[in-house]
Amino acid sequence: MDIPQVPTDNLYKFKAIVGVVIVAIVLGFTVTRMIDVELQTIEVETQIQKNEINSRQLVKEIERFERKSINTAEEINSLDQKRVQLAERNAETRGNLNKARFHLRNIYGLLILAVVGSVIGYRMAKVGFQEWLIHVQQPQDALLALQVKVLEKEIPNQSQLADS
Repeated sequence: MDIPQVPTDNLYKFKAIVGVVIVAIVLGFTVTRMIDVELQTIEVETQIQKNEINSRQLVKEIERFERKSINTAEEINSLDQKRVQLAERNAETRGNLNKARFHLRNIYGLLILAVVGSVIGYRMAKVGFQEWLIHVQQPQDALLALQVKVLEKEIPNQSQLADS
């Protein structure tokens, strides 16, 4: 019974290509995730600045309100609604800030995984390409060189036969 030979050429190439793909995916995902966290941080910082502006504006309105001797119920309700809205926006911003901090803490773990994944992918690609070079390409090159030598010896012999 004849056992088929495993196509090692394809296995070496597969290992090398998978290694390259692992590196590309790990680095691509990490960079994308880092950009997302940075954008989220910028959004939170922008919201904090807006809240500070609104807070200063509300403080000015309260000061004007306190200076007036007579205030209507409508003015009191309006001021109270603004205060509540600002408190709600501040609470939402604090929640977004906590989310951004959480994602930032997780980025460090992701960076560690990215380094480990990149090293594994690089090693896998390197080993795959080396095995392909040593076990496939170099023997094929040696065989081709031998065939060229044989043909070079046969060709002068054939031209001598043709001359006779």
